[in-house]
Amino acid sequence: MSDSSVLLADCVRVNGRFQRSIHLDKDYKGKLFDSEYHITSTAIDMLRRIDAGIRQDATTRSWTLTGPYGVGKSAFGVFLSRLLCDPLSMGEQVRQRLKALAPVLSQRLAEYCPETNGDSGFFPVLLTARRAPAARCIAEALVEASKNFTAKNTKSARETIIQLCNNTAADLDTNNILKAIQILTETACHIGYSGVLLLIDEMGKLFEYAARYPQNGDLFVLQALAESANRSASKPFIMAGFLHQSFEEYAVYLDLVTRREWAKIQGRFEDVPFVEPIEQTIHLVAHAIERQPGAFSKDVEKCIMRVIGHAEKTGLVPLGMRGEQFEKVALSAYPLHPLTLVALPHFFRRFAQNERSLFSYLCSQEPGGFQGFIARTMVTRNSVPFIRLSDLFDYFTENIGASLYRQAHARRLLETLELLDQQHNLEPLQIKLLKTIGLLTTLGEVSPLRPTQEMIIYAMGTGDKENSAAEAALMELRNRSLITYRNFNHTFRIWEGSDVDIDSRISEGERQTRDDIELARIIADYANQRPLVARRHSFITGALRFFPIVYVDAPDQVSELLTEPFAADGRIIVCLIESPQAAEAFIYQAQQATTSTAQLFAIPKQIGPLRAVATELTALRWVQKNTPELRDDRVARRELSLRMADVELLFSRYLSILLDPRSEPLGSGCTWYWRGDMKEVYSSKDISNLISQVCDTIYHQSPKIRNELIVRRTVSPAVSGARRNLLERMLVKIRIV
Repeated sequence: MSDSSVLLADCVRVNGRFQRSIHLDKDYKGKLFDSEYHITSTAIDMLRRIDAGIRQDATTRSWTLTGPYGVGKSAFGVFLSRLLCDPLSMGEQVRQRLKALAPVLSQRLAEYCPETNGDSGFFPVLLTARRAPAARCIAEALVEASKNFTAKNTKSARETIIQLCNNTAADLDTNNILKAIQILTETACHIGYSGVLLLIDEMGKLFEYAARYPQNGDLFVLQALAESANRSASKPFIMAGFLHQSFEEYAVYLDLVTRREWAKIQGRFEDVPFVEPIEQTIHLVAHAIERQPGAFSKDVEKCIMRVIGHAEKTGLVPLGMRGEQFEKVALSAYPLHPLTLVALPHFFRRFAQNERSLFSYLCSQEPGGFQGFIARTMVTRNSVPFIRLSDLFDYFTENIGASLYRQAHARRLLETLELLDQQHNLEPLQIKLLKTIGLLTTLGEVSPLRPTQEMIIYAMGTGDKENSAAEAALMELRNRSLITYRNFNHTFRIWEGSDVDIDSRISEGERQTRDDIELARIIADYANQRPLVARRHSFITGALRFFPIVYVDAPDQVSELLTEPFAADGRIIVCLIESPQAAEAFIYQAQQATTSTAQLFAIPKQIGPLRAVATELTALRWVQKNTPELRDDRVARRELSLRMADVELLFSRYLSILLDPRSEPLGSGCTWYWRGDMKEVYSSKDISNLISQVCDTIYHQSPKIRNELIVRRTVSPAVSGARRNLLERMLVKIRIV
């Protein structure tokens, strides 16, 4: 590079492989997922478990890999399927890379991989789940996989598998799935495969469906498959599912019996945490950023290395890395400042979806992102720019700022934003310092990074002159009481803070109210829902007729309601399903209520989101009532009120679609019953028509008086005044003949 300036975008770029998400079955079939998968320590640990499970005497051949969003579970699934199933060049490249990294493990797996001893490796059954019955999704995957049986001697097996799995109903027989798996495994081993590999990506979607539609989402098929895998002996059937959380977390709002059943299913799998260590993510970031050969002059390289060289003195190097390792990685990750490089994994793990959001930051054109920085920034021998913590603060607040109030751990960032909004006479360096302190304070709760003076100065300066300016600006902020220094841990923080830990109070509220969650009562307490009006009937007859809504949690409450008198024209009984057993009981009662002409039954299928929000709202209300410290803590009051407003908005939204017969996200799949029969209701308009039909049946002999002043339940003020005036005139003006 010459002495003239050069655009950063002409010097560095992000590897294209990191610019897209992974789809398990599509990427295995396609050629976009190449041999550049970064084999991590977590991946090697999982491969060792699988190697032990393949052995004939093994009793564990079913696993769940549980980790948060965006940590690379799907990418590992593609890597695993390439390793064990792909006989082509891409599979061979993967196997060679594993051999170079873990030769002993590679040698042990080699006898089961393609083109070893004439075997074809494992036969892949790859499934990316969706919100649908588990049996249906697995049946579709088996049918799709059986299409790879193209030889004449496999035609019968293929046709049998298709026949066993051709039932697309929600209650697809589990025995048919097991028979299909058995035939698939036997056929695969017969024609030279080592066994069958079943991978289920997005496995949590099956649990989400089962939680929202308890009457349709039977998960017993997963338990049966796991047991079949663990007993597969000499014809290995290997099964792995990828989850974002444990089985119990998906069932947290279901009844105790269902939670126990799901825990029993979980017990059939060996659960493996899938979370990459921070230093591994740092390696991935450096691996993603590519530099053009000879892009920077020696002077620029020296300047970069001078900044990186201070990292170890500041205590910045992660525990799992040596100093020289970190220097090499940090150099590859330029233009990220070393402190920013270390902060990125912690930051996106705390506030977003781990590596997925991190690489979105690197690749997207969002305001304040990596791409925008390199597209507008010039590098010269006298000016070597870095992406610093203040830039990361700007990116986060600009792109995720609207959701900050929903973030459980964003209080320190909110305090910083509020302070910056209040102070209008700050210098640019002071603003950057406040952003850096706010971000380091936030990260200090989950990482070794702390807003010490050494760390703050390192984040801001690149030389003696810059360091002196940062120290002077830091002292000025302290003199103005915008920041405070805490002697007990030698850190700075934004002055205005809160003594109330809202997050811990909410957790306490959830514990205190956990056994008192009655969704019907919560709706009655917090929602002011208007009754439904028979619009067509009211327009034609002139009589405004309406049906109030009553919510019930338990089937035994229905019989009491049916005999209870009510003053309205009719009533809608909304049955809130908590378990498959409750769903069956509600439907049975609705079918038996043949004589309740003026009462409608509404049975929503998807109430999981509403129940979750209602639980959170109850906890927030508990915090509001049981935290006297809020009275003198303006910051905590503001944070709590913003969270409550956000949750109440969600609560109202989910409640507004509760009776809608359409499927999610437009409705809850609500079914309607009247006089024992399920009615054909497909939209909100059909609901109004149904209520009008009920009124037409009940009030068919009522006179049609199209006068809103007369056809009322109570006398209107206008009619009352007219009646009074008429009586006065009759008594005063009457003439006695």
